[in-house]
Amino acid sequence: MDDAPCTSDGDMGMSFLLAIDPGDKNTGIVRIQEDNGLLVDRDTLDADEILNFLHSFDLVISRVVVERFQLYPGVAQKKGWSGVEAVEVIGMAKLFACVKGITCKLVGPPDVNAFWKKRVISPAIKRALQPPHEVSAYRIGEYVRTMYPLS
Repeated sequence: MDDAPCTSDGDMGMSFLLAIDPGDKNTGIVRIQEDNGLLVDRDTLDADEILNFLHSFDLVISRVVVERFQLYPGVAQKKGWSGVEAVEVIGMAKLFACVKGITCKLVGPPDVNAFWKKRVISPAIKRALQPPHEVSAYRIGEYVRTMYPLS
């Protein structure tokens, strides 16, 4: 798979990044314009709605970015016997990217947090991103868009 931008007549040659913050209960999804970081749309879905969302997703995107699942020692015991739906969401996103023939990049929270240490989300964008998972998905997408631009 390469990082070439996908285009269609409807998108007038623009490329878009789909960023996903997977969660066991809620998953944040944002679509960001690759060349200028414009927030195009966003949604928060239950983990069990993701597969249908991705299956019906007909907008052209250049790549998928997903927060990597990390199980921290203090949280591991609380996750015992849980379904760990966040891991399933990551698998669905990776399959979606593979089927579409685009790159799926997994990023770790420490990298994203370090990137945002001296940056601030604009107030207008932050108002549009209500649930925490949408804010996190935007942070993930902007991190990758800025640090790993399409060539």
